Amino acid sequence: MVFRALLGVLLAVSIVSAQGPQLAALAIEGGTLIDGNGGAPVADSVVVVQGNKIAAVGKRGQVTVPAGARVINAAGKFVLPGLWESQTAYAWYFGEALLNHGITSSIDVGTEAEVAVPHRDAVLHGKDLAPRAYTGILRIGSTLNGATGYEGPLHTIRVPKSADDTREVVRTVLNAGADYVIFYDGAMPFEWYKAGVEEAHKMGKPAFVRAYGPGILPAQAAEIGAAQLPHSAGIPLAIASNPSQFRQGRDDRNELDKYADMDDAKAADLVKICRSTTRRKRWKSRSPPTTTWIRARCASGG
Repeated sequence: MVFRALLGVLLAVSIVSAQGPQLAALAIEGGTLIDGNGGAPVADSVVVVQGNKIAAVGKRGQVTVPAGARVINAAGKFVLPGLWESQTAYAWYFGEALLNHGITSSIDVGTEAEVAVPHRDAVLHGKDLAPRAYTGILRIGSTLNGATGYEGPLHTIRVPKSADDTREVVRTVLNAGADYVIFYDGAMPFEWYKAGVEEAHKMGKPAFVRAYGPGILPAQAAEIGAAQLPHSAGIPLAIASNPSQFRQGRDDRNELDKYADMDDAKAADLVKICRSTTRRKRWKSRSPPTTTWIRARCASGG
């Protein structure tokens, strides 16, 4: 079965992670290891997991398997680090399906409001079988998007009234347990985004910006330290050779037309800006520090 080894590894490692390092170690033997760092594939590999850590990796005979370890035979399969789903509108039935496709961590924008943190913590403590979730609790933007404005402070949408109010919303969200903050459109004044991103950074958390404009565009988002531009928001228009033929903002869904009209020089400039402003920063997280869920998949599987 294509995903048999995957499920065995996921379940075994999640149980070890949830219940503590006192359980027996886990050894995955015989698979072809792809380490995700660009190294050459390692045939007949051994991966040893102890507690919530990958303790040892190498070829068979070069790695010591602890006595009493649970052994999973991965012969004929590939073993690789779990994949990230960098944005998912999560629903309750997604967990096992995502794991079955090798996704072990996700940026969850679908589990919102008061249920977001309990869901994340349930996953991290082994109460719910799903990829490790990182939650923003709610989205910050220029419109209520169907809300009334009378909802509680952790409702799915918050519309700040000023730069200072943006800072206050960011503090509220992060103090409630969010792993990041997300601005879902680009229509607020630029200074509000700048204030919000700065406040998130003060609290050791990343900020994501859908920089559709006109208030903030991709280059500006990168310059103020946005960690992610979800949906590649604003990028197609920013690099189009003739942007005037397209509508600005989220209303124009013709992204392929914009990319087809790409100006290579504009694209290179935007890449340069993003690279120059990127910081290799370790954000504070309530999640375990090391991804220990491993994907083992049949060599012939699609």
